[in-house]
Amino acid sequence: MKKFKAFTLAEVLITVAIIGVVAAIVLPMISDKIGDIVYNNQRQKAMNVLSNGMKMMIAQSGSASLRDTELKRCQGDQNCIAEEIKKSFKVITDNLSSNNAFNETYIFEKPENLNVWQDSSMNYVFATSDGMIFGIYKNQKSDNTLTIYADVNGSQLPNEGGRDFCSYTVSEAGTIAENCDTVFDPPYPCFEWNYSSCNPEECAELANKGAYVGWINGACRDRTQR
Repeated sequence: MKKFKAFTLAEVLITVAIIGVVAAIVLPMISDKIGDIVYNNQRQKAMNVLSNGMKMMIAQSGSASLRDTELKRCQGDQNCIAEEIKKSFKVITDNLSSNNAFNETYIFEKPENLNVWQDSSMNYVFATSDGMIFGIYKNQKSDNTLTIYADVNGSQLPNEGGRDFCSYTVSEAGTIAENCDTVFDPPYPCFEWNYSSCNPEECAELANKGAYVGWINGACRDRTQR
C-alpha cells in the first residue's frame, strides 16, 4: 500500500500565519489603490461638471471670456453669484438657502480638522445634483481666472485635502486645471500659526479670537515682538 505524507499541524499553522501576514500587508495597499482610482474618477467628473458649467456661462454671456461674464461682474455679491451659478449648474442647495447645509469637517496637514465651507473665505458654496460640493473662493488672484474648491464625493468620507477635497482653476476661456494633488493645506491660509499671510481684517479677527497678534507696520505680526 502506498503511503502519503501529510502535513503536520505545526506546518499548517505556520502556513496560515504566513498567509495572514502577507494578507495584512497587501490588502490595505490594494484597498488604497482602489480608493485612489475611485477618487481620480470622481475628480475627473468634478472637472467635467465645472467645465460644462463654465463654458455654458461664457456662451450665455455672448463672449469668449470668463472676464466678460456676469459672474465676474458680481464683484463678490453672493446673491448675484448664486443667480449666475444656477443658470449653468444644477444646484440643489447652497449656503444662502441653508446655513446648516455644509457641516463637513476636512483633514489637512495643519491644522488637522476644519470646516472649510463655513469660513468667510468661501464666497458662495453650492451642492449639485451630481453629489458634489463646490465653493467659490473669495480671494481670487486674477480677474481673468477663477479658483473653485470642490468635495468630489459630497458628504462621504474621507474628507481629506488632496484626496476628495480639491482645487480647480478656471481659465479665461473656461478650461479647467485640476490642482487636487497639492491641496494639503486649507484654502484660506490665515490662521494663528500662519498669521503673516493675514490681511488687516483677518488679523483683527484673529486678535478678537484671542490670538496675540496685531496689524503692525503693514503686516500681521506677533505683538510680543514689536
